[in-house]
Amino acid sequence: GQGPWNVSRVERLNNGRNGKLVPVTSANHPLPNSFYEGDSYVLQYSVRAGRKPDVIYFWQGSRSSRWEKGASAILTVNLDDKIGGVAKQARVVMGQEPGHFLKMFGNSFVTLLGGVERERVDQDTDGTMLFQVKTECNNKGDRKPLTRTNQVPENRGNINNDDVFILKTPR
Repeated sequence: GQGPWNVSRVERLNNGRNGKLVPVTSANHPLPNSFYEGDSYVLQYSVRAGRKPDVIYFWQGSRSSRWEKGASAILTVNLDDKIGGVAKQARVVMGQEPGHFLKMFGNSFVTLLGGVERERVDQDTDGTMLFQVKTECNNKGDRKPLTRTNQVPENRGNINNDDVFILKTPR
C-alpha cells in the first residue's frame, strides 16, 4: 500500500446514461482520505512510481445508486482497457475494505455522509460531525490494526459502549 495512487469519483453525464470519472482533490472533498457513502469511486494503484496501475479498485458506497455502482464497474473495465488490460480489477464494498486498500490511506480512511448526484452536492454543512471508529485485528503484513472511520448522524442513538467516537465541532 505504499505505491502511488489516484482516485476519481463516478459522476453521471447530463444525458443520464453515460458516466465519467472526476478526479478527487482537496477542493472537492472536505477531508483528505475520505469518500462519500452516497458515491462510487475508481482508484488506480501502482506498486512503484512510473508503472501502469497494477490494481484498479472500484469502491462502492453503501448509499450509492445502482447506476453509480454499475458505472464504477464499467468505467474500471474501460480504464483498464486503455492501459492494455494489465491491471487487476477489484470491487470494494463500503465497510469491507481489504487491508491493502486501507493501507494506501495510511490507516486513516474515512467515509462521510452524503454524496454527489448530477452535480448536486449532499453533505453535512453544519460544522459538527460525529465519527464512529472501528478497528479489527490484522494477521497480514505489519499486523497493524485495520481502522475504518465512518461519519454518523449526530444523535445519542448512534453512540454505544462498544466503539470509539470522535466529535468534530467548529471550535
